[in-house]
Amino acid sequence: MKPIPKTLLPSFRPSSPEFFFQALRTGRWVILGAVVGMFSGLGAILFNFLVFGGVDLFLVRILGWARIAVHLTGEAYILQPAEGWRYWMLPLIPALGGMIAGILVYTFAPEAEGHGTDAYIKAFHRNRGRIRARVPVIKTIASAITIGSGGSAGREGPIAQIGAGFGSWLGQILRLDAKDCRSLLIAGTAGGVGAIFCAPLGGALFAIEVLYRNQEMETESLIPALISSLVAYSIFTSLTYQTQIFFTPAYSFHARELIPYACLGAVCSAVGILYVMVFYGSRDYFFRKIPLPRMSLPILGGLLMGGVALARPEVLSGGYGWIDKALNERLDVVFLITLVFAKIAATSMTISSGGSGGVFGPSLFIGCMLGSAFGQTFDHYFPGWITDPRSFALVGMVAFFSGIAKVPIASLLMVSEMTQSYHLLVPMMLVSSLTYILTDGWTLFEEQVPAKPDSPAHLGEYRTDVLEGLRVREIRFQNASITIPYNMTLRRIIPRILGSSQNVFPVIGEEGTIIGIFSMEDLRLLFLEEQVQDLIVAMDIANADFVYAFPDEDLHSVLRKLTELVTDEIPVLDRETRKYLGTIKRRDILNLYSTRLYQIKTEG
Repeated sequence: MKPIPKTLLPSFRPSSPEFFFQALRTGRWVILGAVVGMFSGLGAILFNFLVFGGVDLFLVRILGWARIAVHLTGEAYILQPAEGWRYWMLPLIPALGGMIAGILVYTFAPEAEGHGTDAYIKAFHRNRGRIRARVPVIKTIASAITIGSGGSAGREGPIAQIGAGFGSWLGQILRLDAKDCRSLLIAGTAGGVGAIFCAPLGGALFAIEVLYRNQEMETESLIPALISSLVAYSIFTSLTYQTQIFFTPAYSFHARELIPYACLGAVCSAVGILYVMVFYGSRDYFFRKIPLPRMSLPILGGLLMGGVALARPEVLSGGYGWIDKALNERLDVVFLITLVFAKIAATSMTISSGGSGGVFGPSLFIGCMLGSAFGQTFDHYFPGWITDPRSFALVGMVAFFSGIAKVPIASLLMVSEMTQSYHLLVPMMLVSSLTYILTDGWTLFEEQVPAKPDSPAHLGEYRTDVLEGLRVREIRFQNASITIPYNMTLRRIIPRILGSSQNVFPVIGEEGTIIGIFSMEDLRLLFLEEQVQDLIVAMDIANADFVYAFPDEDLHSVLRKLTELVTDEIPVLDRETRKYLGTIKRRDILNLYSTRLYQIKTEG
């Protein structure tokens, strides 16, 4: 066997300094990721405990409903009215939760309003990976109260912001730079999501994928995200004895079913766009138009959501019990379709009003009910084509969230891990890709940016032509340079310019406008012509066809002019009056470029 060429081997050996520093950096991220994962896992347990406590307090004890577990293990449950329940209080309980959450959020941490994931994305792109230390605490309490009082919201947004807050807090305590703080922010989100949804791989990928609308990921932070998610998941499952959220039958798949699955993807895309329109339309054209303090809007949102629950109480809280039933049973199609639109309305009322909660749980609910209704309808009109209509409920969950959240890979993995079902990976891959494409331009997360070059976090890395964003007027160019009157004789010019570091000399006319330039090279032969030095004046040697710059011109074009002319300086003219303002030099441009590039990298 031929030996491997040395050029193909790594450039460092175990004994080299490069290997040592690389191992040190990797080891550091393993430790930091594990620490963040530990906090995120414990935070997920606390948040879950508070949510269940809120349900027991508001909906069971005060409202008089019963919480019935669907399985002995897992957390899916169904809320049902018990004998003597207080019907008149149903609209008031979510309003009460909205009031408490609104007071907490808008008094202590306004950035904790809404669904949380946007706050995480914004902290990554625009806040240098920093979240105030109080935010995880306020977000935990406010979201637990919102969901516990029946608000139609999920746990992904709150736990994303809670975990991100732990990561950001650790980064600030250790005084890490912006890049490392962002990595810990991602790790915290991955740990929280991976733990509370029992989806360690999906949680890690969600944290690095949800930041962008296009096909981009923060792969540089994948290792700390994986470590954090693994540790958080291990702590969560060890202390709660819960390893999956939903239980499903052993679905089967046949290739002929790809056609109806593709149709399901198209339907989920259309309903997903409607969901985004209603979600943000409620906020922009209804709640923000109401002349009330923002603190009071979650009360109104809770009251309206309670009104929806009077007609369809299944939309209260997360609705995981109904998701589990749709995955395992054939529910009435009309009932399922009404749940889809009721959940869209209830979620919009709860979160768009400023309530605190996530959108992942409601998206799973909507996608599941939509998929179940589609599967049964298709099976009715085309009997024998599909193997099991219930499988469309599971695939619908992936299809719906993939499109509106722009996380095609993470949604596929998270749903598979939450159900411990990997039989439908092929149709999941199809629908996640399809809805991602068909919903192009529509997303639930406003703070997502298209790609890395659009993120302030990567501005110093991807904006290669920084000069295009800089103007000549930003340089303190040499406005005290030597100028030559148009009628000055050569004999008087020579002593004026000798010893000067200037190479280009502007010739100024009567009105102060520049009529041309000459350089030292233009005068070399005339230095020896003693007899003509009193006859030649500046305008005789000035070159009227010269290149110049304007104050509002970008430095990229100016540098290109200098390069093409093979010179180091050109005059700067006022665009309106054509008067001479000064001389700009190549070194001035390069100095400003270096300064601005350093600012971008350190402040980003």
